[in-house]
Amino acid sequence: MPTHSRKTILLATDRQNSVLNAVDAAQNNAIAYTPYGDSPMGDDPRSQLRFNGECQELITGYYPLGNGYRMYSPRLGRFLIPDSLSPFGAGWLNAYAYCECDPINRVDPTGHAWGFLKEIGRGLGLRTSNKAKFANTFNADYGQLSSSRLFANDALKKAAKLGEPRQIDSLIYNKKMNTLQHHRNVKNDKFSFTSITNISSEAKQLSPEILTSITPIENLQRTSRSTYEYVNRIQHQLDLGSPIGMHAINRTSHPTILKNQQKAIRKSEISMAKYRNAEKMPSDPNRFLYRSGGM
Repeated sequence: MPTHSRKTILLATDRQNSVLNAVDAAQNNAIAYTPYGDSPMGDDPRSQLRFNGECQELITGYYPLGNGYRMYSPRLGRFLIPDSLSPFGAGWLNAYAYCECDPINRVDPTGHAWGFLKEIGRGLGLRTSNKAKFANTFNADYGQLSSSRLFANDALKKAAKLGEPRQIDSLIYNKKMNTLQHHRNVKNDKFSFTSITNISSEAKQLSPEILTSITPIENLQRTSRSTYEYVNRIQHQLDLGSPIGMHAINRTSHPTILKNQQKAIRKSEISMAKYRNAEKMPSDPNRFLYRSGGM
């Protein structure tokens, strides 16, 4: 009756389960990797478990991650086929990238993008988003981020006599979309408004600031009708569902600014008319001869 000899191999791994050494009674086999997991392969490797504890094909050197969902090439540092969740799902923008180009700090056993693993962790309550942590800390401390740039035009502030704005900030985290919004509530001497901006967990702006509401002060119609009309025009754009950003606000001119512009245009037209109607000195018929040296 045939007997089969068994060989015991001791595997030494790092914190990401990458096999660094395979040791048996006869010898050891040290293994080194590039950041993306490429390593020299012997003809008779001690173990097929290699980078991040994944099984490596002997012939191609590829890793069939996600039980064969996608082949990963450590030599290329990328997948051979795109991710079904990229770029518009839970995946990353680059559908072929491995671990969002950060293989030192991340692993990808499923073959999906790193973002997919984060979504699973958040859904199971095993992971708290950095955006959620930032929002909780910020709102507890009543901090303040960047000031609103809407209605900050110097000409508008002077024409409407807006005064210095007072701003209150808050951060809203959307768990389903994993987005963090910076909400500003700003009040000046003539009206108050709210705006939102998508930001990262490092408070970097990810989208333009958008106006969401605007409300005139109680007696604005009586004290400053021009500014009241200006606020109503912007409110009408909001009612139509149009996104209102800084450029759209700058295109909506305040009546006082329009009046000043019209005055400047009329003044320029009067000056041009005076210049055209002014009596001109008769020209010298010999002016060309002077230049050519003929006289």
